[in-house]
Amino acid sequence: MKKRRKGSLRLDPRLSHFRRNISSCLKLYHASGAEETLRVLAVELKRHEFVASVRTYLLVGNALVCMSEPGLAHDLSVLNQAQPAVLALFKKRITISHSDGSVELAAAIGGSPAPTAVVHVVLAKANADALLLVWHLFQAASVLLRVPQVGVEQGVTDDGLAERRTVTAREGLYSTVIHEIKNSLAAILAHLDVLRLDRGGDPLVASHLKVLIPQVHRLAGILDAAWTFARAPGEGVEAVDVGENINVVVELVSYHYRPSGVEFELDIPEALQRVTANPQRLQQVWLNYFNNAFHAIRTKGPEGGKIRVKARHESDLRRLSVEIADTGAGMDEKTLALVREISLRGGESAGTFATGLRESARILAEHGGGFEITSEPGVGTTVRVHLSCAEVQDRPSVETQEQQSLEKEES
Repeated sequence: MKKRRKGSLRLDPRLSHFRRNISSCLKLYHASGAEETLRVLAVELKRHEFVASVRTYLLVGNALVCMSEPGLAHDLSVLNQAQPAVLALFKKRITISHSDGSVELAAAIGGSPAPTAVVHVVLAKANADALLLVWHLFQAASVLLRVPQVGVEQGVTDDGLAERRTVTAREGLYSTVIHEIKNSLAAILAHLDVLRLDRGGDPLVASHLKVLIPQVHRLAGILDAAWTFARAPGEGVEAVDVGENINVVVELVSYHYRPSGVEFELDIPEALQRVTANPQRLQQVWLNYFNNAFHAIRTKGPEGGKIRVKARHESDLRRLSVEIADTGAGMDEKTLALVREISLRGGESAGTFATGLRESARILAEHGGGFEITSEPGVGTTVRVHLSCAEVQDRPSVETQEQQSLEKEES
């Protein structure tokens, strides 16, 4: 048998974590009922070495009943808001960082609009990959808990209900696999961009990057098309707290951005109306714009910079705007025009500034939203995203449309 040559490539250890998560999702989809789903979730989370402890709870009346360690005195009253698991019922999700480096995560999962369960995890060490893997398993369990449960003891044999459960599970699996692959592609792109910035002057490196970067973008596009085909119309749409949705992404990327001196400044009021959206698709929009801002700052120089995120109601309170402004290199009018063209119609890449813009534009269009981009060389770039609030998302009046057209003409 051939020996491994010294210095040959080895698989990134993180790949084994992602593979493990896919295997865990398959086990979740074979679980029967909410109680078994929560027990399997606890077992699968514990398989990651960075997870110190896990408890999963089912909401029964006014109590959270522990499913991960049944029979032990771990049940919680919903009146005890000093407990992170109980607090998560009211805040949807919480993150608590401790001085020893450990992090507590608690999230309410399943159910619409009210949650049906809570998962509480303590991470011995936290980084972007650990958070991403844990949140993906939370999401997978949450999808299953939203599906009506078939009670075997009740003799339920509704084929239509069983079929819906199977279809939802399959779509959930597609979603998880596609998300895992896209996250790996995002990591590959990030490293290719670093290589381009540091070694782009080398003709050999530049020639390889010219081939590799478009191919990675092509793979990402194929995954998007596969998911659009596989998912049901309106799948996963719910009333989304935009501030919470943005914060999830900020927490994930901050670990990667901070070593380069790139920091976030958030100005997001708590009293914002929700929007009707697919939360994961909306997070992809923020991730794309944040990555563009990060690369623009890196391009400007090594001293770091700021990504400022501000959310506000617009004048008629029927729409929200989210402004993402960076202190990066900025763009001249010619480059900006090219980026706008790519965002709206696709085409060849215009460098890291255009990364993900076409995808973001497509997602915003799916949600009845839009965006604007402004930029100034040496100062930075600002993207303003516009979204309709939940109660008016699907029924814009003729008067509103005419008013918006007048406002555009006046501006």
